Amino acid sequence: MSWNIPASSWGGDLIINPTSTTDPTGGMPFGSTTVDYQIFGSGRTHYTTLPLRMSIQSPVTVYVQVQLIDPYDNTLSCQQGGDLVDCDSQVVALTVTPMCTQVLVKAGYYTKTLVRRGHWLRQHGHFVRRHGHRVWVKAAYRHIYHRPVYETRCH
Repeated sequence: MSWNIPASSWGGDLIINPTSTTDPTGGMPFGSTTVDYQIFGSGRTHYTTLPLRMSIQSPVTVYVQVQLIDPYDNTLSCQQGGDLVDCDSQVVALTVTPMCTQVLVKAGYYTKTLVRRGHWLRQHGHFVRRHGHRVWVKAAYRHIYHRPVYETRCH
């Protein structure tokens, strides 16, 4: 966000709220529902924030206002004049889209299940012998791959 500053301004605030409500002077209030609040010094003409202090799952609209301070009560540079020495910008609506990432919850893995047990080979009721030893048939297994589990998290 960028803005122009009056000549006599010596700093101010940037307020981001979930509603566009303003006080009688036209300034956005700072309170418990404020999403972001930054104080900046003289000559600052832009501000970038990432991430906002809010958790969103879908696009949401927030409202932003720059409130500059005019210590000399210069009514030529501040539209409010009189005793109201803040120079408040218009309230601007911004749509914020969430930054989502895939997060690995459970890694992929293999398991095996028994298809056929190991056994001594028999033919016609007798053990089969080779070289004087009985023949053992190894067990058969089926390997099953379980895919990894991902979750989408937005901030």
